[in-house]
Amino acid sequence: NTSNRHTWRITIGNINSFPHDANGTGKHKLDTFQNLITQNGSDIVLISEHNRNLKTLNFHNQPSEIMRRWWPNTITRSSFLASSSTSTYEPGGTMIITHTKSTSHTCEAGQDSQHLGRWNYITLRGKEETYTTIISIYRPTQYQETYLRQTSYSAKRRKVMKEEESPLKLWYSDLKTLIMEKINNNHEVIVAGDFNDNLNNEKSATRIFMTNLG
Repeated sequence: NTSNRHTWRITIGNINSFPHDANGTGKHKLDTFQNLITQNGSDIVLISEHNRNLKTLNFHNQPSEIMRRWWPNTITRSSFLASSSTSTYEPGGTMIITHTKSTSHTCEAGQDSQHLGRWNYITLRGKEETYTTIISIYRPTQYQETYLRQTSYSAKRRKVMKEEESPLKLWYSDLKTLIMEKINNNHEVIVAGDFNDNLNNEKSATRIFMTNLG
């Protein structure tokens, strides 16, 4: 019952490039996106693969500014691969959009400590000092451009990478560190996004990973 004030709706999706031309070719996509999230009572929106280099986008085309123009009282937090690229396109990345009550309950926000655009998160404070951390993720496959760029930049950031430390293995180990930190602080944890994995398969790497974390 979404009319229940104790029920929050989280909308999750892979947008496959956030439009940065709100009045041009991206307008139809933005209009569809706007209708989807504003007409279904969304409190929190998790976005995978926004594919934007937020350092090079001008202020008018920043996703946070576009969201504010047609969905008031929102805060848009993003992660992306922090590279030296001057292009407005950077494959991968995640977003979390909060609106009104979810914004007012947000007490912490963060992102992938390696700045590879693999995830970002918020923590919400509820009644009686209860905390819930929501993590928006994007996990590319090894055949995608995002994966190849993460391989290159992960090696640079970590200085030394052993052969067995593929971006895929590091994705799991680094995410586990974040999740366990929150669990050890008595947070409830929600992880959602595009895993590029069959979550219906009990033997999938992601299902096993999440099961082991409880």
